[in-house]
Amino acid sequence: DNGKGKDDTKIQQPVDKIRQLYYSSLVTPGPDLVVVDEAHHVKNASGRLYNNLKDLRTNRRISLTGSPIQNNLRELWAMVEFVKPGHFPKWERFYNLFVRPIEVKKFCR
Repeated sequence: DNGKGKDDTKIQQPVDKIRQLYYSSLVTPGPDLVVVDEAHHVKNASGRLYNNLKDLRTNRRISLTGSPIQNNLRELWAMVEFVKPGHFPKWERFYNLFVRPIEVKKFCR
């Protein structure tokens, strides 16, 4: 017994079908344009939503948000990385070039 019951299998089958539909409709070949409303929810680059949206193959992306990025450069980086991948350097380099110097200066006052 692998620990999975019949109920787990019944649940997994629809999930697999949804995943297959997602990939066949949105990832390969992908839509021409993706518009993300409430894009501030995409601010976490390690989150599931960000990673699912990042997989979409599209040449044009638009992010709409009514919430300002509140003094958090990681949120800015994640939103720009979604809209225009590669425009900023990778997070680690971006952090060392911009975030860290700002944080150091803020604490040196």
